[in-house]
Amino acid sequence: MSTSIIFATVAGMVIGSLVFYLIISYRNWKTNIKSAPQDLFDRKATEDLLTRSGFKILSVNLKQPVITNIDGKEHYGHVVADYLVKKGKVKYIVIVKKGEAEFDANDPLFRRRLIECCRVFNTPEVLLVDPNDGEIHVVGFRYPHEWSLDFFFRFLLAGFIVLGLIGIIWLLASIGLL
Repeated sequence: MSTSIIFATVAGMVIGSLVFYLIISYRNWKTNIKSAPQDLFDRKATEDLLTRSGFKILSVNLKQPVITNIDGKEHYGHVVADYLVKKGKVKYIVIVKKGEAEFDANDPLFRRRLIECCRVFNTPEVLLVDPNDGEIHVVGFRYPHEWSLDFFFRFLLAGFIVLGLIGIIWLLASIGLL
């Protein structure tokens, strides 16, 4: 009688372990299917296009953490870009066209994503790559009401030109040529 109890216990442990293993394997298999990266574009064609255009690929699938603070509570997230490339001394974040949709600069969600990438990855411009058409578009942003250093130098240059002209007229008038 003791051998049948031992046999039943061992058989129960083996069957239980097998069922447990199958459940865990199925669960991991389902998770891997859901989280598998879905490349909706041809990486080789995109990388060839970038290198032919003179860009050096520095990184692929960049992920940068972002902390959003709402009413003192921090929410953690991340921003994803397809590539980080460099041409000369300038670095660019690359967003690759996925699917058949067009790049629409008037689409608020698309524009927000580009602005977010510029801000989070600290690049002045973003490259939009369409590997199907072999096109690379450079996207930068200007804000009409933003007082930038560029505006200051333009204003300063205009002031110097006006003062220079006044000085020349005054000099000509004092010499008596006017």
